[in-house]
Amino acid sequence: MKEPDKILARPPDLQAVELALAAARPHKLEAEVVWSAMKHYEKYHETAPETYSMEWALECALNDWDL
Repeated sequence: MKEPDKILARPPDLQAVELALAAARPHKLEAEVVWSAMKHYEKYHETAPETYSMEWALECALNDWDL
């Protein structure tokens, strides 16, 4: 995993992706988490982008896979 200061130097959306993938990696669920996040984002983002962000979608995806 990358050093925390390198992760925090990234824009918030990329930080969220990095952290979600880091949580999924030990379980070999990276692809599944990304797929779930994209499905959540696709379904809700257009109606309220200020509420349904990439960070929110990744959190939902991690919950989908009990991570």
